[in-house]
Amino acid sequence: MNEEEFIQSIDCCFPYFDEVKWKALVVAGAEISPNSAFMVLQEICRPPRSSKATPNHLKKIAEYWFEHFEHPLASRIYEIALHKIDGHELSISQVLAHFEEIRKFPNQYNALGIAYFACDDPEQEIEEPYNEIVRSWQSA
Repeated sequence: MNEEEFIQSIDCCFPYFDEVKWKALVVAGAEISPNSAFMVLQEICRPPRSSKATPNHLKKIAEYWFEHFEHPLASRIYEIALHKIDGHELSISQVLAHFEEIRKFPNQYNALGIAYFACDDPEQEIEEPYNEIVRSWQSA
């Protein structure tokens, strides 16, 4: 399975309550690509409302993810995900600082997405910096 197929296979249908399956997805995502691994974390920290997964349960899955994925961005994105799971928002300036670090790792769209959704941005201050990073990766 390639990255695109993997991402499509788990988008909005993560098996939060099937431990064998979610553990397998964590490992598979890490084996396929960093972007796939970050997609797994995105599904963990941004579950659909219908999932009924509690923050404690999501943190358990996220911890497993963190223990099974090595990447220079893993710690940073894991911390952002934990804030999201706990219902805490980052400031716009924090998100922009995270963007600058994520920018250094081309094509990590799901890491960028986790940071993007970590704040309330009614004035859309992070929109252009986000789009600029995406454009720079696409043109590279």
